[in-house]
Amino acid sequence: MESRDLTVRTGSRRGVFDITGECAAAFRRHGIKAGIHCPSGASARKRIEQGFDFVTIANDVRFLACTAKAEVAAAKGK
Repeated sequence: MESRDLTVRTGSRRGVFDITGECAAAFRRHGIKAGIHCPSGASARKRIEQGFDFVTIANDVRFLACTAKAEVAAAKGK
């Protein structure tokens, strides 16, 4: 499911978070596992609480950027 497209596809003005929660519930009613991509661990936790069965946490680029930032800070002694 691509959550950014949901408001366009449904024509809804409600928040994406509300719409995706409804999708997760609909999937469960039909015996389908619901999964969603999340930009962070905090976002993933919210989606799990919302009823999603599986989540991804960030992507390779985000992990690489976060790790690089931490390593540069370590090199600077911060």
